[in-house]
Amino acid sequence: MARHDPIVLDDNVFGVLKADIEMVEKHGKFFGQYFGNMSSLLVSDVDIIKQICIKDFSKFPNRLAEGDNNDPYLKDAVSIARDEHWKFLRSSISPTFSSGKMRQMMTLLQKCVNDMVEKMKKDTENGEVVDVCKYCGSFSMDVIASTAFGIDVDAQNDPDNAFIKNAKKAFSSGFKNPMVLLIIFFPFTRRLLPYLKISTMSKDMANFFNSAVNTVIEERRSDNTKRQDLLGLMLNAHTDKEKSEENIELSSSTLKDFKKRPLTNNEILANSLIFFLAGYETTANVLSFVLYCLALYPDYADKVRHEVADNIGKEKPTYDNVSKLQYLDMFICEVLRLYGSAARFNRITEEDIEIGGYKIPKGTDIQFPVGAIHRDPELWPEPEVFDPERFTPENKEKRHPYAWLPFGVGPRNCVGMRLALIELKMAAVTMIQNFTVVRCDETEVPITFDKGGFIKAQNGIKLKLEKK
Repeated sequence: MARHDPIVLDDNVFGVLKADIEMVEKHGKFFGQYFGNMSSLLVSDVDIIKQICIKDFSKFPNRLAEGDNNDPYLKDAVSIARDEHWKFLRSSISPTFSSGKMRQMMTLLQKCVNDMVEKMKKDTENGEVVDVCKYCGSFSMDVIASTAFGIDVDAQNDPDNAFIKNAKKAFSSGFKNPMVLLIIFFPFTRRLLPYLKISTMSKDMANFFNSAVNTVIEERRSDNTKRQDLLGLMLNAHTDKEKSEENIELSSSTLKDFKKRPLTNNEILANSLIFFLAGYETTANVLSFVLYCLALYPDYADKVRHEVADNIGKEKPTYDNVSKLQYLDMFICEVLRLYGSAARFNRITEEDIEIGGYKIPKGTDIQFPVGAIHRDPELWPEPEVFDPERFTPENKEKRHPYAWLPFGVGPRNCVGMRLALIELKMAAVTMIQNFTVVRCDETEVPITFDKGGFIKAQNGIKLKLEKK
């Protein structure tokens, strides 16, 4: 196996990741930050992460302090809710991401993948170089619209669709807002938003999504339609007898009362929005980097291609056959290590506690810098080198189990992780069945990263797609 030169992070890398790496190098794996008179801890010690997120989870069950979950549109989202309300939402929503439910959504997902491939074929008939980010973004938009909002759009061919326009506005106005980047660094600054009259999206856009979701909800309820998408599954969550594949303690009488009721329209809207905000650009970016790495590392790409040919051939990709592709999984895991979109995740201390010999007061925000952890040479030798072999069963066994955290860890990890991974695998397999992805003169190496809130190619990713 040929060795590849590392792609070194330079001053073009976006702010959150570069700042985290530099701070960890300078201050170590456990240190404090201040924003005015508010403080947070930055922790990249994986043993302490295990203590906080797994062993002592009951002392760190929330992402936001009481009073900070005040966003009028997202306060009922599973990633923001607190305590018993979070337990109710998580236990209601997590079964919608079970392997059985994922299988039911494959028809929707495959249509989105096929639409992307057909558009790529059309646009590369004469060997044109294309920016794959554009197609991956439209693919992700189609998946989110159809699964989370129950709306069929054709982002590949109809970019002027009203839903697409409003969705893109909502995303760019939120995540390109400097205050939102500040919240990534200091989640406790969320409490300042009402005073600054800032929200994750404008009132007009929130009203648009509210109207769109409520219209679909009423249509589904009036004709008893049971479409197999996230919105439909949330609508029927209280009648679903399928148990969550997670272990969430459902003990208190309050939670038992919660469990008897269906999700409200506001809860369905908030979680549809959070699936969009958390899943749209993240999946699009990672899929773009999967294609980038297939082009940059042809020896590893050949292994993926041979595995697809030997196990699937020209058959239609399904949940079951793509889930068995071990080398593809290793390849995507390595892409997520280097190019995963999550900059940080966090927890809040619910009581005074001692961690690593330090006394931490109740209400302290604890941040985990994922990008810095993924580039820690103590965990990952030659961390800037792309090498899927890091994820062989033997190498995983030797490594700390919490060295790889693209979806967070513990009971409050990303609820949509299974959907994100199957999206990436279905898209990658279908691309490999139809194209050889090739580096060209216009391919930027190293990539110049956008300075926004996600790891994203600032100038796109230009590649050639050679039809098979």
